[in-house]
Amino acid sequence: MRKEHLLERLDALISQTQTVEFTIAEDTGYFAIDDDLVRQVRKVIRVTADLLQEIMEAYDTESDHEGEIAADSDTGFLREIGAQIASQTAVQGVTGLAFVSRGRLLDMQEALASAIKSRKIWTVASCADAGLRGAGRALIALESAIREYEGLPAQYRCWQSIDDALDIRRLYSQFRRAILRHGTPEGEELTARLRNAAQRIATLRNLDIYPLMRIDDRLEIRRLQKRILAWLEGQGDHSEQAGARLWEDLVSFARLLGAINQREELREHDRLAVNGIYRRLFEGGPVPEQISPEHLTILEPLLGREDDLDHIILNPGEHSIQDLRDPLERLREELGKPFDGRRAGYWSSPAEGR
Repeated sequence: MRKEHLLERLDALISQTQTVEFTIAEDTGYFAIDDDLVRQVRKVIRVTADLLQEIMEAYDTESDHEGEIAADSDTGFLREIGAQIASQTAVQGVTGLAFVSRGRLLDMQEALASAIKSRKIWTVASCADAGLRGAGRALIALESAIREYEGLPAQYRCWQSIDDALDIRRLYSQFRRAILRHGTPEGEELTARLRNAAQRIATLRNLDIYPLMRIDDRLEIRRLQKRILAWLEGQGDHSEQAGARLWEDLVSFARLLGAINQREELREHDRLAVNGIYRRLFEGGPVPEQISPEHLTILEPLLGREDDLDHIILNPGEHSIQDLRDPLERLREELGKPFDGRRAGYWSSPAEGR
């Protein structure tokens, strides 16, 4: 099969996965998934796994063919062996990525089928959501690896809108700060804080961005809301001990929301942004003293990334530009080298910063 045809099929399937709208009707007492939507997702996973198998077979053949050419060549053998090894390594990168991605998709396919069989609707939603995202990322990663191997220009894509991801992280950060900032409540304060948390969750669920959050996050938010409302209304165990346990669970969930920063699209966005901001502030001439509105504009997309940086961004009048140096240097070290899009399937804009 010609490699051009593989790339054409990859491009078409990427477009197809991105047109599947995984929206779910949900309110406090009702949750449903359209059967056609689940069928679409299952088809996308199946077709993607089949295409990855074809890519493995095509590039395994390519690897064998190049090995034969190297063995039969008498002219410039020593000069060309390095290039031959590099080419073999690149081919193995394509086939290895296809193999690993396909294995993960098959696991997702099996989990989704099991959830459908057991009629666990939230598990169906979670598995379908993960499967659709996994298919999209695998396709983008393979397209990138093949284009690099073939010497073609990169196609910069992002499976999820980076603006949506930044908005969700900002909301998670606000929620986390609201829950964690005043320590552990007791007595009447516990009741007031749980009531405030219930109101925050209700507001969160009414936002336009809410359906774009991951199913597992939405499931836990919904569970916590139900438990808090039940405790506030005196249903079940209404003791202070039960309320304290509920608060501990809420705190644990709020902290877990920080894991959004491990998502690859955000890590790559933040790596580019942090490096661009650091160079602009500390490597481009005299360092300004005050944090200006213009500085805040370029810093605000990083809200939720790091607590010390968040405090500076939210309280600029209390800080100088020099106060940004330590958190930005920590982030540069943490985020490290450029993100390997071939490994995980995310790409951000090549422009430095946002």
